Amino acid sequence: GRNIQIPKHPPNMKRTSLLIFPLLATTWATAQEAAPQPTATVAAEAQAAATPQHPDSCDNAELEASLADLKTAAKTGDLEAIGRIYSQYAAGGYAPQAEAWMQHWLQAAEAQASTGNTQMMRALGDLYLKGDIYLQPNPQKGVTWLSRATEAGDAQAAFTLGTHFKQTSPNESKRFYQEAYRLFSAQAAATPDTAEPTAAQKEALHTV
Repeated sequence: GRNIQIPKHPPNMKRTSLLIFPLLATTWATAQEAAPQPTATVAAEAQAAATPQHPDSCDNAELEASLADLKTAAKTGDLEAIGRIYSQYAAGGYAPQAEAWMQHWLQAAEAQASTGNTQMMRALGDLYLKGDIYLQPNPQKGVTWLSRATEAGDAQAAFTLGTHFKQTSPNESKRFYQEAYRLFSAQAAATPDTAEPTAAQKEALHTV
C-alpha cells in the first residue's frame, strides 16, 4: 500500500473531553412502580418511590460547594462541566449521583450528536463500546453511533469499527478499514498539517 498521513483529529474540530474512569461495567438501575398494597407500609413505599432513583446531589456539603460552579455551567449543557461533576462523584464513590450525571452527559452528548456533530457521534460510540465505571457497555449503540460518524466522514470512527469487527466479522472489518483508508487519505490530501499514523493504523490499513 502507499504511505499516507493520518490527522490526529478531524479538521477544525477540538478534542472532546471524554470521561476518564476505568472501563468497569455496572448495571444501570431502572425505577419500577410498585403496585398499591392495602397494608401499613403503603405510605412508606410511596415515599420511597417518590425519591429520585439517582439524585443529582449528595450529603457531602464540602463536595457540593466545590461543584456549585460546575453545576451552574451544566445547566447550559456544558459537556465538560457535566463530565467533571460525574468524575468527582465517581471518584468519591457516590454511585447514585455518578450514575445520574453519567445519564446527564449522555443526554447532552446525544443532543449535540443529533445536530450532525461527528466528533460527538464518535465520542458516544467509543463510550458505549467500552463502557465506563458507571455505564454498562452497549456495543449495539456503540456501533450505531460510530456508523453514523463514519457516514458523516469521520475516518477514526471507521477505523474503530474496523478494529471492533476484526475478530467477529472479518468482512465487516475489511469494509470499515477500507473506508477508513479512503477517509484518512482524503483528509491527508486536504490538510497539510497532519500527524504520522500509528504503527497499528499503518499495519491495519495497508493490509486491506
